[in-house]
Amino acid sequence: MVGKVVAGMLSVVLISFMVVLISLYFLQETVKGEINQLNYHMTEVVATNGILTQSLFNNLKDHIGRYGSYQVKLKLEKQIKPGIYDVFFDYEDIIDKRLQIGDRITVYLEDQDMTLFGRMVSGSILGYRPDRMAENRIKSVKSAVIAKNAKDLAKGYDVIVEIERQAYEDRVAVFVQTKLAGSGKYYGVSSHPEVSSTNRFYGDQADEQDNTGINYIYDYGDFLRTLEYDTSGELTLIKYIQQ
Repeated sequence: MVGKVVAGMLSVVLISFMVVLISLYFLQETVKGEINQLNYHMTEVVATNGILTQSLFNNLKDHIGRYGSYQVKLKLEKQIKPGIYDVFFDYEDIIDKRLQIGDRITVYLEDQDMTLFGRMVSGSILGYRPDRMAENRIKSVKSAVIAKNAKDLAKGYDVIVEIERQAYEDRVAVFVQTKLAGSGKYYGVSSHPEVSSTNRFYGDQADEQDNTGINYIYDYGDFLRTLEYDTSGELTLIKYIQQ
């Protein structure tokens, strides 16, 4: 009789343990999927924008910090010529640096603490087999080849739309250089370090009107677009140079 009671109790404990273990496993896999998705999103943005900004890097750290104590490592393979690369690991050599097509960036994330599932499987939750702890940490490695430089071509009508979009944005100025105006022209507010006098709008001055004005923007003209950032990673200047 006692044996049956003990066996029943052991069965309940075992079933409860398995339920908890399975629940923790699915929780771990959910977190792993979220970490992989965050890592994938960042490397994709870098590959298509051609730059890893400080703000983007901080955003990644803020998001993964909600799931645990993660270590972030970066690796930049800067292409010198096809098949030949310089390799960089320091943040200051990678963040806010303009990348070129063919460069390769790798982002490695690793949780410094074990998940509860990992501790239970390794036995460390019971105080033994600590040598297996590292095997059960959540890790994510994503690599991407830069597909676009931190610059792009835009049409004249895109430039005009950009000026209108940034008209009331005090932190961002737009610089446009047409073929007739070698010195170019700034659009923005005087509080911006690049703008000497407030000039929010395009088309309201003589040099921007008709097709004789030196700062006239042809709708279908080709302009090379580049972005400039401050030390905090915030966008400050958008440049358009007519080709």
